[in-house]
Parts: sequence; structure tokens; C-alpha cells
Amino acid sequence: MEHNFSAEKLIALRKLKGYSQEKLAEEAGLTIRTIQRLEKNEVSPQPHTMSCLANALQITIEELCVLDVKTENVEEVNKQLSFLHFSAVAGCILPLGNIIVPCVVSFYKKDKNTAWNVHLKSILNFQLSWLLYLFVILIVFFTIESMAFVIFIVPIIVFISLLFCPIVSGINVMKGKQSFYPLSLKII
Repeated sequence: MEHNFSAEKLIALRKLKGYSQEKLAEEAGLTIRTIQRLEKNEVSPQPHTMSCLANALQITIEELCVLDVKTENVEEVNKQLSFLHFSAVAGCILPLGNIIVPCVVSFYKKDKNTAWNVHLKSILNFQLSWLLYLFVILIVFFTIESMAFVIFIVPIIVFISLLFCPIVSGINVMKGKQSFYPLSLKII
């Protein structure tokens, strides 16, 4: 089965994911030299290599073959993606707005650029991770009386992280850097 592989697409998707060549090689189970040769368009990838790259980037093989990043200016895409990250701040105003608003915003753009799916997953993983952490803390609060003081500290930490991280991520993405979501679990 032959695919019309695009080295430019691989580079763009790797950068949008925030991976270095070394990180992509590690995630895909390939050598760094293979990634370098593919990005320089020195070789055509085998189907197994395409599958490993697609799995590491959390995309389909076809998305490595069709170059849709050319249709939009990279700076414009970064601005739109930064808006997606900023939309997660809505959780400070609306209950569950940190999850619902980014989903609604990405609903209109997800078909045009695969980067939207990657960034939406990182936002949702971060937000859902913090909901899980809060749930665990509430269980601890009600089961261990000596840990009751934690309940006063946690809301401050959560509010700051849910406000701070999407803003920092939006600024980073606007500059073409990787988003910043510490303590995220891979839920989605």
C-alpha cells in the first residue's frame, strides 16, 4: 500500500504537538536518524513507519499524507489555537466552562486542521486531570480528619492553575512553542 507521504506535514505536525525530533523518535519507537531522513525527504517511509508516526502523533496515516497546513498561514493558525487555549479560562466563570467552551470552539475548526484535535486533547486532559485531583482531595477531606486543613489550600491552587496554565499555554502557542499543562494525565 503506497502513500503520498509529506515531509512538510510531518514537520508541521511534530512542531504543533510540541515534540523535538528526539521526542518523536522516542514516542514512535524509531531512531532519530529515521526521523531526520524522513523530514529531509531523503527516504519514503514504509507502512510500519507511517503507522508508528501516526500513533505517536495521535493522528491517522492519511493525515501524514495530505498537507492541509499550507492552506492557512502558520501564524494565523497559532493565533486561532491560542484562542482555543484561552477559552479554557471560561471555567473560572461558568461551571464546567473549562471543558465545554474549548469543545464548542474547536467544533467549528477541527475539520480544517488536525492541530485543533491535538491541542483540544491536551486542554481536556489537563482540565479532566484537575477534576480527578479535586475528587480525590474531597474523598481525603471526608475520610481523614487530620487532612481537613488541605481543603482551604486546594481551591486556591486549583483556581490559580486553571487560570494560569491556559493563559501561559495560549501565549506559548501564539509564539509557536509547546503548550504548558503540568500534571496532566492521558485521559483522552
